[in-house]
Amino acid sequence: MGPSGLGKTQIAIEAVYRIHRDHPLCSIFWVPAMNIASFENAYREIGQALNVAGIADVKANIKAIVKTALSHKSAGEWLLILDSMNDMEVAKEIYEYLPFSLKGSILFTTQSNSIVAGMDLPKDGIQIISSLERSESIQLLKCRLDDKQVTDSTSLNMLADFLGDIPLAIRQAASYIFETQITTANYLERCQSNRDGMTEFTTKGFDDEAHNGILRGPIAKTCKLSVDRLRSNFPLAAGYLRFVCFLADNQIPISLLSAASDDDQRNEAISALQAYSLVDRQEDSQSVHIHPLVSQFMRELMQVENTWTEESASVIKKLADFAPEPTLENRDLWMAYLPHFLGALEPRHGALDEQDVVLRHKIRNSYIVTGKDKEAKEIFQDVVRAAGEGLFNTTNADKRLDAVINDVLGILHKQGRHEEAGSVSREITRFQRRVANVRHLDTALAIFAEVIKERRS
Repeated sequence: MGPSGLGKTQIAIEAVYRIHRDHPLCSIFWVPAMNIASFENAYREIGQALNVAGIADVKANIKAIVKTALSHKSAGEWLLILDSMNDMEVAKEIYEYLPFSLKGSILFTTQSNSIVAGMDLPKDGIQIISSLERSESIQLLKCRLDDKQVTDSTSLNMLADFLGDIPLAIRQAASYIFETQITTANYLERCQSNRDGMTEFTTKGFDDEAHNGILRGPIAKTCKLSVDRLRSNFPLAAGYLRFVCFLADNQIPISLLSAASDDDQRNEAISALQAYSLVDRQEDSQSVHIHPLVSQFMRELMQVENTWTEESASVIKKLADFAPEPTLENRDLWMAYLPHFLGALEPRHGALDEQDVVLRHKIRNSYIVTGKDKEAKEIFQDVVRAAGEGLFNTTNADKRLDAVINDVLGILHKQGRHEEAGSVSREITRFQRRVANVRHLDTALAIFAEVIKERRS
């Protein structure tokens, strides 16, 4: 447990390598736990790897059957790693599906004291992660730099002190120094002279203000220098960073970057982001990972630069255009994309434009395809709620309006509520007469929400 940026995930990765070395028969499963969609995707992959019966069933409760499989003695020895379990509501749902076996162990990383307290763990089962010792910080700098760049021990010590001995900040600083072939003294000078209004950047989600405060400044400084460098030297890489910071942090499919730019320099751009320690990509992996603090920094930078609204809308449009219509055949692809679509939609609490509706509509259809009627109903209700509250800001959406209206009937019929569906169908006919000359989706859906409200009263 500890605040973001202190290397909890790296410690877990090191544990994986050591356990695999010492216990080669132990199965090791890595589960991103920042949201339920990522958690379920990882459980699905576990089920497929173990050939769990029923895992391919469209309507299977993936989380429940994998829990049962791992709890059975036939599963053998296993280690389940839950990474980035920081959200209390997500954690509550995850608890329900954690397996239990005398041959199994669970390791999780979190920023939250509350989550740890809720698990009622023994003291010796909790490891508090803090910043590095000074000698460790200097060694981390040295191992990433050329010999000629680390001859000045005074500037090395001053830089480690300035960076608060925070592993993420040190990695980014070392990457920048190596890529630009400057000295540690040069880098420290650039950090100290970089007055850009981002020095009060803070991390969220760690519920201890004393720990939270140590991450002010250093991460913002190292990120800002690297981002400015990419903006000047590799705009495509900077564009990718603006795109992925709105998505879920882990397992971002490389193919999804085509939504941002279908450029033949994509691999070079990703390599540039890796070189500056802004994203990670395992060798031969088809996905990238962005550190939560880098994502947060980028979003806060956009707020400072007054570009957040424009960038957020742009990402939603790109995703809405890119997302294929969900089918059984592309179900696995959709499951990989879904956490990122939901991540992009999550912070958009203001006016919803047509592209928000398009993306939500496709997500709803993906839930229907995978038998998640409850989730389908919830995301549809978000659209109707927004209409009733006058949150839409869109035009030229007649086809989208038809699709949204038909969702009501589809959900009711799928739930076997045929009589109610007939009643709603008659109301929709009345509704359509009222909006026959309405071209704006916000007005039409507002009327539709009124019809439904009248029916319930």
